[in-house]
Amino acid sequence: MIGGIGMWIWILAVICAAIVILLLALSVALFAVMVRRDRHPDQSEERFLRCMADSPLAGWVPKIREGTKWISETPHEDVRISSDDGLRLHGRLYLQPQQSGNGQLMLLSHGFHSSAPHDFSCICTEYFQMGYHLLLIDQRAHGESAGTYICFGAKERYDVRNWCRYLAARFPGMKVVLSGVSMGATTVLLTAALGDLPENVAGVIADCGFTSPYDEFRHVLKNRFYLFPAPILFIAGVLCRWCAGFDIRAFDTVREVPKIRVPVLFVHGEADTFVLSQCSRANYEACTSPKELVLIPNAGHGMSWLVNQSKCRAVLTAFLEKL
Repeated sequence: MIGGIGMWIWILAVICAAIVILLLALSVALFAVMVRRDRHPDQSEERFLRCMADSPLAGWVPKIREGTKWISETPHEDVRISSDDGLRLHGRLYLQPQQSGNGQLMLLSHGFHSSAPHDFSCICTEYFQMGYHLLLIDQRAHGESAGTYICFGAKERYDVRNWCRYLAARFPGMKVVLSGVSMGATTVLLTAALGDLPENVAGVIADCGFTSPYDEFRHVLKNRFYLFPAPILFIAGVLCRWCAGFDIRAFDTVREVPKIRVPVLFVHGEADTFVLSQCSRANYEACTSPKELVLIPNAGHGMSWLVNQSKCRAVLTAFLEKL
């Protein structure tokens, strides 16, 4: 009897140890995939385009390639600033020839494991034709910007603030519109909520931003990988604090957007399963500055412009004219 109990205790201990090891492995994998720099970003973007080529949006693939070519071949200035924690950050500055020091500038903030040329390839030429200067930034741990860890807006908001300060010092008469997609949208919302933001910021465009890293990780683990998120996020959260220096519970945009004082345009695809449209709904409801919410039926994550370009163009033009 005692021997049988001992055997069951041993079996239970083995099972518990296996569960702990599995949780540790999943947490480390989540940290490595989601938080560390993508070592092969070009391959990731190319895989995305190949998947798009087999979707109803296949007709946009040549236009995306054409847009990225325009971004790479159009004359621009490579500019660099420093982050608060000493990282060298990179951006591409495109100035209108006739008004190099005046007018309005669109600061474009890309998404997670992506790039500004990829995320804004289909709209950069539109902005430029509208007379906007462009600043396409590489977020920390992306592109030519330094850094090993992606912080999902927790630190990136201060990077964008520093870009705004750089622009204010170099072009005192230039107004800036902050525009972001996905993680970039969350970043610009958090930036606009900062109390020490320069006065050159005139408005914000936030396309399919999430509310917090914790909520987004929980959603992905539960709904895409069918995992119980609580223990994995606890361990991954510890890794984020120890290694990357940020807390995945550090912010919630719903608490931050009431601090924004400039007009905000929220855009979200209703078919987005990666970042649910209810995130933009919640941000819109919490925002107290002049605001507008545009939901695009049948549009997935970051696909609103591609699914309904005419509606997005009309809303965007009207919003910018008000600024």
